[in-house]
Amino acid sequence: MEKSYEKVIEYVKHGIGSGEIQAGEKLLPERELAQKLEISRNSAREGLRILENMGVLALQKIGRASCRERV
Repeated sequence: MEKSYEKVIEYVKHGIGSGEIQAGEKLLPERELAQKLEISRNSAREGLRILENMGVLALQKIGRASCRERV
């Protein structure tokens, strides 16, 4: 069974791989991302933190993330 935060990781990786998300582009705000993926805001935050630790995203204090590079 897939954990909720894994939906965020798959969403972002797919977006980068397909070219929908470009380096330097801002992602949806945390709240909107959670709503789109039908997960809790905490799960969305956890997924974004994991992607930041992987070096894929740069998180900002205002609840937004931007893509660093292609995966």
